[in-house]
Amino acid sequence: MSARAGRSSGALALARMKPSVLPLAALVVASAALLVALFAAFAPERTPVPAPQEEASEPESEGALLDLMARFQRFAEKLHASAEARNWPLATFYVEEILENSGALAVGGFEDEGINISALGADWLPPVAEQLEAAVAAEDPEAFGQVYGALVATCNRCHQATGHPYVRIVIPTATPYPSQDFAPLPVAGTPAP
Repeated sequence: MSARAGRSSGALALARMKPSVLPLAALVVASAALLVALFAAFAPERTPVPAPQEEASEPESEGALLDLMARFQRFAEKLHASAEARNWPLATFYVEEILENSGALAVGGFEDEGINISALGADWLPPVAEQLEAAVAAEDPEAFGQVYGALVATCNRCHQATGHPYVRIVIPTATPYPSQDFAPLPVAGTPAP
């Protein structure tokens, strides 16, 4: 149906209305308009309600620092499990991850309550991480155990220095990763366990 046909059919419908219905329809429309005008004139003035203030989110660098610390802990735990299983290639991988994160900490510009955490990390972590790397490369479980203890002590020393003494790292007694096998891969030609 064309727009013109629609208009003329609407006009026809209006023309076909009984004369007594037209005044009633006009009265309904006028009453509605009067109600709207009265409501607008006498409605109480609305004052805008301010939007709730969002809590200030932590600075991005603090969140990034927390993420970095969580990665350090995860990689250190996996490094320990790898060395305990004598899986030296896997331990090498996790030492490299620790060294990479150590570098990210050193250049990250992280500060907390006026304490330059990046500077502490740059001073304290590389020597221990390099000793870990040497113990893993030598496949020396005894040296690894001693240096891993030094890594844990370094973490706790930093937590003390930065006012977080309640964050205490310990040498793992079990692996928290039941979905990962830390055992070395079987040597070619030997039966798998």
